[in-house]
Amino acid sequence: MDQGEIFIEGIRVYAHHGVFPEEKKKGQDFLIDIRLEADLEKASLSDSIDDTVDYAAVARSVAEVATSHSFNLLESLCRAIADRILSDEKVFSVEVTVRKPDAYLGVEASGAGVVLRRSIGRKKRD
Repeated sequence: MDQGEIFIEGIRVYAHHGVFPEEKKKGQDFLIDIRLEADLEKASLSDSIDDTVDYAAVARSVAEVATSHSFNLLESLCRAIADRILSDEKVFSVEVTVRKPDAYLGVEASGAGVVLRRSIGRKKRD
């Protein structure tokens, strides 16, 4: 079995997440990275996008989740994104990283973020 990862880095969305009212009202940029584990054997043999996880579709889906709902916590946003990605039966596990480059922390920092890892009980072929 050709098991591997598909990754997408730096999906940039402007959204309204945060615990402070001004974050919800004003909004800000978020950067999202995705790493997903899938069986890549069929796609590696067929060379057909129909046999793999379409990472352009994943990126669009991630952006839709991030911009269509408002979350207080990045943890909740990460979970919603992970749920959407794991709904694809080809995906075994996912790692979602959401960075908030302009997070107000009260100290000098280049941002803050959350990494969430989830896997689903699908059986990998041996």
